[in-house]
Order: sequence, then C-alpha cells, then structure tokens
Amino acid sequence: MFCDGSLNRIEIKQANRKYPSWGTLIEATDLTRLAQSMGCEGAEVKSAPALERLLAGRRPKDRLLVVGAQIDPAQYTQQF
Repeated sequence: MFCDGSLNRIEIKQANRKYPSWGTLIEATDLTRLAQSMGCEGAEVKSAPALERLLAGRRPKDRLLVVGAQIDPAQYTQQF
C-alpha cells in the first residue's frame, strides 16, 4: 500500500483547474496495527532498501503481509 498522506492525483487535477486543494489530505494510519487487527502481518517501510530487507527476512508463511510504503507525493507532479 502506497502511503503518501494525500489523494494526490485528485489534488493535482484540482490545481490544474485552478481549484483550491480540498478534501485530499489523509490522516496517518498505523497500518501495522490495522493489518494485525485483520489477522495479517503488518510493516511499514520508508525506502526501497528497507523493503528489500523486509522481504528477505523471516516472517510467518501462514499469514498475509501488508506493507505500508511511505512515499513522497511530490513525484506525481512529474508524471502528469
């Protein structure tokens, strides 16, 4: 799950139409605890190397792994 704290693509469309940014910020969620509450393993990472270490490590094979990947939404502007 990509965690960028916003509905950034909607925010970009609002800006392109000269609308004020409205209703696009998302409060932080503890994805590890949320995943655990649903019987899954949960983890959050802030970099590609951290994700690689997580995936290479040992973890239960009988439960799904939910990964919250913290990313910078500023990169979206270049894509649109």
